[in-house]
Amino acid sequence: MPESGLFKWLDRQITSAKTTWGKRIRTKQLMLFVPSDIAMNSKHFNSFQVVVVTMVALLIGCGKAPIAKLYRPSTDTDLSSSTNYNFSSFTGTVWRTKVEMSFVNVKRYTGVHDLTLLPPESFKYPSASPREVLAVLPKGSQVRIERLLQDNGAWGGLMVWATVDGTNTSKMVRLSPLLLSKNRFNDAFGSSSDEWSLIPEYLEKLPEVATQPEVNPSPH
Repeated sequence: MPESGLFKWLDRQITSAKTTWGKRIRTKQLMLFVPSDIAMNSKHFNSFQVVVVTMVALLIGCGKAPIAKLYRPSTDTDLSSSTNYNFSSFTGTVWRTKVEMSFVNVKRYTGVHDLTLLPPESFKYPSASPREVLAVLPKGSQVRIERLLQDNGAWGGLMVWATVDGTNTSKMVRLSPLLLSKNRFNDAFGSSSDEWSLIPEYLEKLPEVATQPEVNPSPH
């Protein structure tokens, strides 16, 4: 689409729609959300149109309800067995803590409270989410990897959950991202690795215990 045609099309889409605040959006205002090298380069016009259509759809008839829904509690998706995330070999591995850690009640942006295991380093920095320290996990405790869950709200991020031996509860705990080694699933712009692991500074992996086959007694 020629440049003049693109902006005429854009003007028609925007001026025909009212935002949830009852005001009309102008082309220049919307352009602030799109990098200039995309918006002004003719070879990117198709992708730019997709961005515009998406934003217009969010701002018009959809209204506030769909957006607000993204910030409400929702059921996480279990991706533990998905072949797209290469997590199955990580599930069931057991790790021993090398330092004391903290059980913290972390409030997610949706209002959900996650029991989260945090390393000492996390307390060096301010937290964007409210958190409350509930207990201290001693050095030498065992952590068993259980699930990979995906948040279904506005964030959409991945979370690793585990169980901890020596506690009086079977409830799973969410592992802080500071405990996870980087891979392409949790650090798409910094790693190409497909492997899941934990930071060796904080935890060491225990050798897998081979299970002995059951031997049926011979009948006499």
